[in-house]
Amino acid sequence: MMARPTLREIEQLNRAACPMTDADFNLRSFERVDSAYMALIRAGDFMDSADPRAWIRKSNVLLDACIDAGMRHDECDHVLWAGEYVTRALLAA
Repeated sequence: MMARPTLREIEQLNRAACPMTDADFNLRSFERVDSAYMALIRAGDFMDSADPRAWIRKSNVLLDACIDAGMRHDECDHVLWAGEYVTRALLAA
């Protein structure tokens, strides 16, 4: 029977699968990304949004927060990156 992987081993596997280079885990960056991410999640899907301009504004705020936190400019999905950033910051705490 195989031993269960430790949390450190799981974290290393996650980092190898989805590298977040230069991600800066500090409180200010975390709060900006987390609040912008939650605002966008609460806004719902773009296609179902009553006010598409407000959704785009929230998405742009999230993009700015992600870039300030260390996201590369060539990332394909800033919403996914923000979710990973918040999750990793909480796991690292």
